[in-house]
Amino acid sequence: MAPIKRGPAEANKASGKKLNLGSSSKPSVPTADHINALEVGIAQSAKNYNNLVELVRYLKTYADNEDTVRTVSVATFKAFGKLMKKGALSKPKTKTGAAEKVTLWLIDRYTGFKNNLIGLLSHSNSNTQVGSLAILFRLVKEEGVHFAPNVQESFFPKQTYREILRHLFQIPAKDTADLYKELVQSYLLKFDDLRYYFFLELSSMVSEEFLIGNNLSKKQLLNISTNLINLLQQIALLPGSDKEIKSFWTIVPEKSKVNSAKASVIKASSHKLAFQKGWIAALRLPLVESQYKAVLAILHKRIIPNMVKPQLLMDFLTDSYDVGGVVSLLALNGLFSLMQSYNLDYPNFYTKLYALFDKDLMYVRYRSRFFRLVDLFLSSSHLPSAVAAAFIKKMSRLALYAPPSAIVTIIPFVYNQLKRHPACMVLVHNPDFIKENGTEYSDPFNEEESNPLECDALKSSLWELDTLQSHYHPNVATLARIMSEQFRKESYNMEDFLDLSYSSLFAQELTRRIKVAPALEFDSFDSVLRKRNMEDEAEPTTYMPDWSL
Repeated sequence: MAPIKRGPAEANKASGKKLNLGSSSKPSVPTADHINALEVGIAQSAKNYNNLVELVRYLKTYADNEDTVRTVSVATFKAFGKLMKKGALSKPKTKTGAAEKVTLWLIDRYTGFKNNLIGLLSHSNSNTQVGSLAILFRLVKEEGVHFAPNVQESFFPKQTYREILRHLFQIPAKDTADLYKELVQSYLLKFDDLRYYFFLELSSMVSEEFLIGNNLSKKQLLNISTNLINLLQQIALLPGSDKEIKSFWTIVPEKSKVNSAKASVIKASSHKLAFQKGWIAALRLPLVESQYKAVLAILHKRIIPNMVKPQLLMDFLTDSYDVGGVVSLLALNGLFSLMQSYNLDYPNFYTKLYALFDKDLMYVRYRSRFFRLVDLFLSSSHLPSAVAAAFIKKMSRLALYAPPSAIVTIIPFVYNQLKRHPACMVLVHNPDFIKENGTEYSDPFNEEESNPLECDALKSSLWELDTLQSHYHPNVATLARIMSEQFRKESYNMEDFLDLSYSSLFAQELTRRIKVAPALEFDSFDSVLRKRNMEDEAEPTTYMPDWSL
């Protein structure tokens, strides 16, 4: 028999509670006692199933009332949980006629309840968002127990999970801080199955929905990519072995009962493959410069080591390297990892690396990381001396425009390269030049040439470093004088210079021991512009008699 529709007053009468409707035309907020009475009535008799309609209506009507939403959500969850345990939401073959209609009706109410909760994930109140997320994940847990086709096998409710994630990915990025923090810390980092299916559903949705067959605007796609990158970069650790996979939100799979198709969730290699699919899918979406920076900053340490086939990142990295500016600097780490470990062949690599050396380079926050990588790239003994000389000369020229904190990195860097590539010593000592040209000198180096082999660096000299010996900063001047001495010093340890900054240089000066105090003559004043009392000539002040203020 189909459920009979009953209003809130009848429901309260059946449960022994009265709902205060008030005198206003605006419906009053239902009390917690009334809401709990509706939930209890559902468990007592099938005649009270219409209470579900009332509860779902409350969830929608009073969405802006945090307390009511929380109370209704919990009560409705309890009601459906009990129905699941009784099998009222299942559709076995034995059900026919009226019983089947009741089951289908209950499934519709359950679907409406889930949809309302999913909608609340976009609520302006972060507490309502987080509370709705908690109830939704409890529903995922209950479905994993009671909706399994075979009670002897593990089951994960992918459809419900996918609906939740789809909405989470499309929420405006500015409203996701607390919600995403709860999602990652309370669920994705704690439970292996939730994290595993998160990656798989993300990959599937990007391929099947967001990029194909969905009329999403560029702005919407950018919002989705922002959310995905925000979530993915917070998931840093994956299980290293099968033994580490032991935390499950749904039923724990038993190896003896898991078929080959479902065995992936208990294998570490499958988790890495899912991780790879998730990241590759996210990187297919349109990205802005800030997202490129966020990804490339962690790519070589937290993404590539967790991938089964890092070569799939080649297109993304080469495209990033061609963007230019800071994005290209950050792409170097990932490119180097693939070139070193996975034999990536990148044509014209040194030409494009040379193009990254501009005046802005000395002011970016990733300068130290860049110099570490360039030091590795120039360490090969097979590097043509013309190419090495081009980089040495280019850095020397940039030192003229750089701040002191960058210059004290460039000088030891150039010194080390000259020691490493002896053929480039003509840049600091070339007696044949004087014989051929006398004292007249015109620098043949072509600063505008993009090809390091054709910029004539080997015909030039490092006069820029000689100029730096007269720099206003004493640390720079002292360090630059090493270029006028014989090259007997061992190579510098670059780690002592790479992270220097204005503040660290200033701190060095403050803590420096002064052997001989400088001679100074000065008068001390008690005030600056206070008018002098002419009767008291001894009163110290800078005020002069002829001043008019």
